Amino acid sequence: MNVGLTGRRLAGQRGAVLILVLIFAAMLNLLAATVIQSAGLQARMSGNIALQIELKLIAESVLQELISRPVIVIPGGAVGYVNCNDGATAPFCEESSLAPLTRVSLPSGVVVTYYAVRRDPVVQTLTLAETSPGGEPIARDVDIAQYELGAIVENVGAAFGRTHHIVGLAVPLSGESAWPLYWREPAIDPP
Repeated sequence: MNVGLTGRRLAGQRGAVLILVLIFAAMLNLLAATVIQSAGLQARMSGNIALQIELKLIAESVLQELISRPVIVIPGGAVGYVNCNDGATAPFCEESSLAPLTRVSLPSGVVVTYYAVRRDPVVQTLTLAETSPGGEPIARDVDIAQYELGAIVENVGAAFGRTHHIVGLAVPLSGESAWPLYWREPAIDPP
């Protein structure tokens, strides 16, 4: 008689074990699906970061090329006048006559709009501290015009990305080389 009762108890326990195993298997499947989804998200995020870095490097290269040009001319020279690259269709462009890029090669699917804006005051005098050939400190005044150069770089290919960089530029009226005053990203740095 004891043997019969033990057999019935074991039959009931076998069903309970099966249910517990199925619950644990379902939990492991959920955990595996979550890990796979998280890994895919991490891969997409790292791809987006790599794209943003590439676009920022292109924007900085465009601005470096613009700074190195001997003269930046904005016809009329009015404060706030915006001159963009040839063929630019941005709504803020009042003219599109800046020369094409010669040293920056753009990857496929990347579009660049670059521009120059005359800033106020029209002419500003800066006092530069320099060192004479004899090592003596000297100061000289330089009249400058202040410009902002901007580069908007967009990837219009399979992965969309966009960045906008601005450099403030002091252009001496004497014809000397221009020098940057500041760099900023409008989405991050306030004007």
